Amino acid sequence: MNFKAVRGPIARHYFNDNQVHAAIATTVLMIAAAVVVALAPSFRSRAGAATLAERMPDRLAALLGVAPGLSFDTAAGHLDAWFLSLAAPLVLCALALPAAVRSIAGCEATGEMEWLAAQPIERAQIVFERFVAIAFVTVQAATPATIILVLGGGVGGLELEPGMVVWSMLRVVVLVSLLAGIVVMVSGLTGSLDISVGVAIAAPIVAFGLILGGDSSARLSPVRWVLGEAPAAEGDTTIGVLMAVIVLAACILIGSAGFQRRDIVL
Repeated sequence: MNFKAVRGPIARHYFNDNQVHAAIATTVLMIAAAVVVALAPSFRSRAGAATLAERMPDRLAALLGVAPGLSFDTAAGHLDAWFLSLAAPLVLCALALPAAVRSIAGCEATGEMEWLAAQPIERAQIVFERFVAIAFVTVQAATPATIILVLGGGVGGLELEPGMVVWSMLRVVVLVSLLAGIVVMVSGLTGSLDISVGVAIAAPIVAFGLILGGDSSARLSPVRWVLGEAPAAEGDTTIGVLMAVIVLAACILIGSAGFQRRDIVL
């Protein structure tokens, strides 16, 4: 008897499984965004804010997204340094990367995969739908903070166009999704919880560490591809975002193919 594959339940169930962690990440980002908006007028008007970026070590300034020509008294420099370049990506990584580890390797370690493998679904569907759930959870966590920042641009002290704020946060989500996709790929290929955890820890360290390495290594970092030198400043990173999406798609395809071919750890 042929069974018709069911689409969607795996993604919905995994999305629901991660709601507690998503609520925590959402709350942290909302508080951080509200603080950034509330303190923007006082921080930007302080004496020395205009020259602080110039006195900061170049590599630290690059990590915080304070590009040459920007300073902490500008709206873009303020938002980049205190939220977009480091804080928001790391909070979302803390949500998405553990979920990526649990998606396949963690599922096998707990024995849940034995039940999933018995269902009328292909293994590739498990990988794809679980990644889709992770991406949606990441978007869910980032959305309330984005709304706060958009409102801050209109009625607060940020003075940034709503479109630029939304585009900046969208790029943060793309970056985190790419790192999560790498972890999902490793999780699907190996089925090893230890290796998947190691990659989940190493991925953001390497991505942001390349920024600290200087201009030559920063060019290799997906952080630079997607966010650019200053996420909230005017700049076209469309090509970098497309590159990240292509690499992400390749990771999910490779992870799906590897999981399809290897023996499941039960």
